[in-house]
Amino acid sequence: MTTDEGAKNSGGSPAAAVAERGEDITSRKDRGVLKIVKRLGNSEETPMIGDKVYVHYKGKLSNGKKFDSSHDRNEPFVFSLGKGASGSYPCQNVFFPHTLSLDNILQLVNVREAVMVPNEKKSQVIKAWDIGVATMKKGEIELLDFKGEDLFEDGGIIRRIKQKGEGYSNPNEGATVENCAFLGNFRI
Repeated sequence: MTTDEGAKNSGGSPAAAVAERGEDITSRKDRGVLKIVKRLGNSEETPMIGDKVYVHYKGKLSNGKKFDSSHDRNEPFVFSLGKGASGSYPCQNVFFPHTLSLDNILQLVNVREAVMVPNEKKSQVIKAWDIGVATMKKGEIELLDFKGEDLFEDGGIIRRIKQKGEGYSNPNEGATVENCAFLGNFRI
Protein backbone atom coordinates (compact mmCIF):
# COMPACT_ATOMS: atom_id res chain seq x y z
CA MET A 1 0.00 0.00 0.00
CA THR A 2 1.33 3.45 -0.85
CA THR A 3 0.88 6.48 1.37
CA ASP A 4 -1.68 7.77 -1.11
CA GLU A 5 -3.70 4.56 -0.75
CA GLY A 6 -3.35 4.70 3.03
CA ALA A 7 -4.63 8.27 3.06
CA LYS A 8 -7.65 7.32 0.92
CA ASN A 9 -8.48 4.39 3.19
CA SER A 10 -8.14 6.38 6.41
CA GLY A 11 -9.52 9.65 5.07
CA GLY A 12 -6.28 11.45 6.05
CA SER A 13 -3.50 13.13 4.12
CA PRO A 14 -0.47 11.29 2.67
CA ALA A 15 1.72 13.20 5.13
CA ALA A 16 -0.34 11.93 8.07
CA ALA A 17 -0.02 8.35 6.80
CA VAL A 18 3.79 8.64 6.70
CA ALA A 19 3.99 10.46 10.03
CA GLU A 20 1.98 7.68 11.65
CA ARG A 21 3.98 4.71 10.29
CA GLY A 22 7.36 6.12 9.29
CA GLU A 23 10.63 5.17 10.99
CA ASP A 24 12.62 8.17 12.27
CA ILE A 25 16.05 7.93 10.62
CA THR A 26 17.51 11.21 11.90
CA SER A 27 20.42 11.17 14.36
CA ARG A 28 18.52 13.46 16.76
CA LYS A 29 15.32 11.39 16.50
CA ASP A 30 13.31 14.59 15.92
CA ARG A 31 11.10 12.97 13.25
CA GLY A 32 12.53 15.38 10.66
CA VAL A 33 13.04 12.54 8.16
CA LEU A 34 10.82 9.47 8.27
CA LYS A 35 11.22 6.34 6.16
CA ILE A 36 8.79 3.67 5.04
CA VAL A 37 10.22 0.76 3.04
CA LYS A 38 7.54 -0.73 0.81
CA ARG A 39 9.79 -3.41 -0.70
CA LEU A 40 13.05 -4.66 0.77
CA GLY A 41 16.21 -4.41 -1.28
CA ASN A 42 18.28 -7.35 -2.51
CA SER A 43 21.56 -6.26 -0.92
CA GLU A 44 22.78 -5.24 2.52
CA GLU A 45 25.13 -2.65 1.00
CA THR A 46 24.16 1.01 1.39
CA PRO A 47 25.77 4.03 -0.30
CA MET A 48 28.56 5.93 1.48
CA ILE A 49 29.44 9.62 1.56
CA GLY A 50 30.55 10.77 -1.89
CA ASP A 51 29.04 7.82 -3.77
CA LYS A 52 27.20 8.68 -6.97
CA VAL A 53 23.58 7.65 -6.37
CA TYR A 54 20.84 7.07 -8.96
CA VAL A 55 17.23 7.42 -7.76
CA HIS A 56 13.75 7.84 -9.16
CA TYR A 57 11.48 10.11 -7.18
CA LYS A 58 8.12 11.79 -7.15
CA GLY A 59 7.82 15.19 -5.41
CA LYS A 60 4.44 15.92 -3.86
CA LEU A 61 2.99 18.82 -1.94
CA SER A 62 1.32 18.14 1.40
CA ASN A 63 -2.07 18.18 -0.35
CA GLY A 64 -0.96 15.23 -2.50
CA LYS A 65 -0.45 17.23 -5.73
CA LYS A 66 2.58 16.03 -7.72
CA PHE A 67 4.92 18.86 -8.73
CA ASP A 68 7.91 16.93 -10.06
CA SER A 69 8.83 13.38 -11.07
CA SER A 70 11.93 11.76 -12.51
CA HIS A 71 9.67 9.14 -14.12
CA ASP A 72 7.94 11.87 -16.16
CA ARG A 73 11.35 12.67 -17.67
CA ASN A 74 12.22 8.95 -17.92
CA GLU A 75 15.58 9.69 -16.32
CA PRO A 76 16.83 8.95 -12.79
CA PHE A 77 18.15 11.77 -10.62
CA VAL A 78 21.92 11.40 -10.08
CA PHE A 79 23.81 13.05 -7.22
CA SER A 80 26.80 12.54 -4.93
CA LEU A 81 25.67 11.58 -1.44
CA GLY A 82 26.64 14.02 1.30
CA LYS A 83 28.23 16.59 -1.00
CA GLY A 84 25.96 19.50 -0.01
CA ALA A 85 24.14 21.93 -2.26
CA SER A 86 26.15 21.96 -5.47
CA GLY A 87 24.82 20.91 -8.82
CA SER A 88 21.25 20.47 -9.97
CA TYR A 89 18.85 18.91 -7.49
CA PRO A 90 15.26 17.85 -7.91
CA CYS A 91 12.63 20.37 -6.92
CA GLN A 92 15.43 22.82 -6.19
CA ASN A 93 13.11 25.78 -5.63
CA VAL A 94 10.93 24.03 -3.08
CA PHE A 95 11.66 23.45 0.59
CA PHE A 96 10.17 20.03 0.95
CA PRO A 97 6.62 19.57 1.92
CA HIS A 98 5.29 16.97 4.30
CA THR A 99 6.01 14.21 1.83
CA LEU A 100 8.70 13.60 -0.72
CA SER A 101 7.80 10.29 -2.21
CA LEU A 102 10.53 8.30 -3.89
CA ASP A 103 7.89 6.32 -5.69
CA ASN A 104 6.19 5.74 -2.35
CA ILE A 105 9.05 3.49 -1.26
CA LEU A 106 11.14 5.95 0.71
CA GLN A 107 9.12 8.67 2.36
CA LEU A 108 10.87 11.80 3.59
CA VAL A 109 8.84 14.01 5.88
CA ASN A 110 9.39 17.56 7.03
CA VAL A 111 7.16 19.20 9.62
CA ARG A 112 6.87 22.47 7.67
CA GLU A 113 4.55 23.30 4.80
CA ALA A 114 6.08 23.66 1.35
CA VAL A 115 7.39 27.13 0.64
CA MET A 116 9.34 28.53 -2.26
CA VAL A 117 12.95 29.37 -1.42
CA PRO A 118 15.91 30.77 -3.37
CA ASN A 119 18.23 28.22 -4.98
CA GLU A 120 20.98 28.87 -2.42
CA LYS A 121 18.71 27.35 0.24
CA LYS A 122 18.40 24.04 -1.57
CA SER A 123 20.76 22.34 0.89
CA GLN A 124 17.73 21.98 3.18
CA VAL A 125 16.19 19.70 0.58
CA ILE A 126 19.39 17.78 -0.05
CA LYS A 127 20.02 17.11 3.64
CA ALA A 128 16.78 15.11 3.73
CA TRP A 129 17.78 13.29 0.53
CA ASP A 130 21.19 12.49 1.99
CA ILE A 131 19.71 11.16 5.22
CA GLY A 132 17.03 9.11 3.49
CA VAL A 133 19.02 7.73 0.59
CA ALA A 134 21.98 6.83 2.82
CA THR A 135 19.78 4.23 4.54
CA MET A 136 18.48 2.64 1.33
CA LYS A 137 19.80 -0.63 -0.02
CA LYS A 138 20.26 -1.67 -3.65
CA GLY A 139 17.01 -3.05 -4.95
CA GLU A 140 14.72 -0.79 -2.89
CA ILE A 141 13.39 0.20 -6.32
CA GLU A 142 14.34 3.87 -6.24
CA LEU A 143 17.98 3.36 -5.33
CA LEU A 144 18.85 2.10 -8.78
CA ASP A 145 22.61 2.07 -8.29
CA PHE A 146 25.47 3.75 -6.50
CA LYS A 147 29.23 3.77 -6.89
CA GLY A 148 32.21 5.41 -5.23
CA GLU A 149 34.12 8.34 -6.67
CA ASP A 150 36.62 7.20 -9.31
CA LEU A 151 39.63 9.34 -8.38
CA PHE A 152 41.58 8.83 -11.61
CA GLU A 153 38.69 8.03 -13.98
CA ASP A 154 40.23 4.67 -14.85
CA GLY A 155 38.58 2.46 -12.23
CA GLY A 156 41.91 2.05 -10.42
CA ILE A 157 41.13 3.90 -7.18
CA ILE A 158 37.56 4.23 -5.96
CA ARG A 159 37.06 6.48 -2.93
CA ARG A 160 34.25 5.69 -0.49
CA ILE A 161 33.96 7.67 2.75
CA LYS A 162 32.44 5.58 5.53
CA GLN A 163 32.20 8.43 8.03
CA LYS A 164 32.67 12.15 7.46
CA GLY A 165 35.62 13.64 9.33
CA GLU A 166 35.92 17.01 11.02
CA GLY A 167 37.86 20.02 9.78
CA TYR A 168 38.68 21.37 6.38
CA SER A 169 42.39 20.74 5.81
CA ASN A 170 43.65 18.47 3.07
CA PRO A 171 47.11 16.89 3.14
CA ASN A 172 49.74 18.28 0.78
CA GLU A 173 51.81 16.03 -1.44
CA GLY A 174 54.20 14.02 0.74
CA ALA A 175 52.29 14.71 3.97
CA THR A 176 51.71 12.00 6.58
CA VAL A 177 48.08 10.99 7.00
CA GLU A 178 47.02 9.35 10.25
CA ASN A 179 43.90 7.38 11.18
CA CYS A 180 43.26 6.30 7.62
CA ALA A 181 42.09 2.88 6.51
CA PHE A 182 42.48 1.39 3.04
CA LEU A 183 40.36 -1.52 1.92
CA GLY A 184 40.91 -3.56 -1.20
CA ASN A 185 43.76 -4.94 -3.25
CA PHE A 186 46.88 -3.40 -4.69
CA ARG A 187 48.14 -4.58 -8.08
CA ILE A 188 51.34 -3.63 -9.86
